[in-house]
Amino acid sequence: MLLPFAIDAVVALAPGRNGIRGLELAKSFVLDPHKWLFQPYDVACMFISEPGALHRTFAMHPEYLADAQGGPVDFHNRSLELTRRCRAAKLWLTLRTYGMRTLVAAIERGIALAAHAETVIAQDSRVDLVTPAQLGVVTFAGVGVSPAEHLKAAARVTA
Repeated sequence: MLLPFAIDAVVALAPGRNGIRGLELAKSFVLDPHKWLFQPYDVACMFISEPGALHRTFAMHPEYLADAQGGPVDFHNRSLELTRRCRAAKLWLTLRTYGMRTLVAAIERGIALAAHAETVIAQDSRVDLVTPAQLGVVTFAGVGVSPAEHLKAAARVTA
């Protein structure tokens, strides 16, 4: 069973949230810590219910790796690369330095800021609310502003 989710997974698993219905049925799922846990893009968390699945997926046994075979876990068989950068250390250090309580508070603040932005937008006649706040995202558009003008404004903000 594949559960397609990304941005809301970390939030849904946070204490006090409703969780993700059906998660216990998944054979695997991935969380993207860069979305809510302030991590670089290349960090991901993968949960797999069947321990041999990664090995069967990534295992390689070329002759030039013969001397590296046979240990309890061959880490070169855990990813497409033959060697592993220490991506997990980034997340581990964040969790150890700030703790889950601080990270959950930051997530809750992001959600609250989006809800506040929705309220401010709803009261401003210069903008229309396009979608209500959902987690940390709220979208809006300028009243009477053409799509071309929206693109120019977005380019200025993101330059």
